[in-house]
Amino acid sequence: MSAGLTHTCATRTDGTAWCWGANTQGELGDGTTTQRLVTVRVGTATNWTSISAGSTHSCGLRGNGVAWCWGSESFGKLGNGKHGKKSTDHPVQVQTTRRWIMLDAGDEHTCAVPASLSAWCWGSNISGQLGIGSIGRRNGRDTPTRVGAYSDWTTVIAGYETTCGIRAGGSAWCWGDNSSGQLGDGTKTTRTVPTQVVANTNWTSIRPGGSHTCGTRAGATAWCWGSNDHGQLGDGSMSASAVPVRIGAATSWMIVSAGGTIYKNHTCALRASGTAWCWGDNLSGQLGDGTNVDRLTPAQLY
Repeated sequence: MSAGLTHTCATRTDGTAWCWGANTQGELGDGTTTQRLVTVRVGTATNWTSISAGSTHSCGLRGNGVAWCWGSESFGKLGNGKHGKKSTDHPVQVQTTRRWIMLDAGDEHTCAVPASLSAWCWGSNISGQLGIGSIGRRNGRDTPTRVGAYSDWTTVIAGYETTCGIRAGGSAWCWGDNSSGQLGDGTKTTRTVPTQVVANTNWTSIRPGGSHTCGTRAGATAWCWGSNDHGQLGDGSMSASAVPVRIGAATSWMIVSAGGTIYKNHTCALRASGTAWCWGDNLSGQLGDGTNVDRLTPAQLY
């Protein structure tokens, strides 16, 4: 399951794909632009293996490794060779002969990893989030473009205007907007190529959000870095950090996810026990702890 800006998508065990929520740009992929309050099926295919919801677009992989995207074509984020103000309300194939093993839709860009373990991104590059060494509104890509020369990526995740990934040795790398220190390299300098996150090489997951990033390391510890104006780093303070800071003393974190846009200043995570925890901004009750009070440390969901 994947939650986007105002819509959500998921795959079922029978290989079908389903989405629901806002649909102004066709991001639900059901052939319409009608908002849906219940699940609607994406096309007729029965071999979907994964799906990812972005801001106004969605992408998914089928069993043969072919990638498909739908929704807004702005900045070329569908990867179909088109960009502009148009949209498509049904899946269109990403223009490439590669077979992908993972894919992630961000805010205005998309990234994926093929069987060769190289990294590829397409869409907006306004903050260098494509990792291609350039930056600017006119430097986006409407088809997959390779990120650097490394061929050992295990995962690449597209955030708001940042991208992060993990390589086979366990090192974490980020690129793009770094105005809040969300790249974790100890600076606030925007990077147009992958730059290593400081602190160890034993990362097991990573998830960039809008202005902060979080991840887990071997030993099931959780770490966050970047903006902290609502306590979204979970370290008990409201002090920003350009390097990873540990979230408490727990050693049972399985995955931790930073809010996906600059307007989502909260973080949620799962522990090995199956319990869910959230912290940070809670104005709308998004932490699920029964209050509207911001939390500077993890609070368990009811």
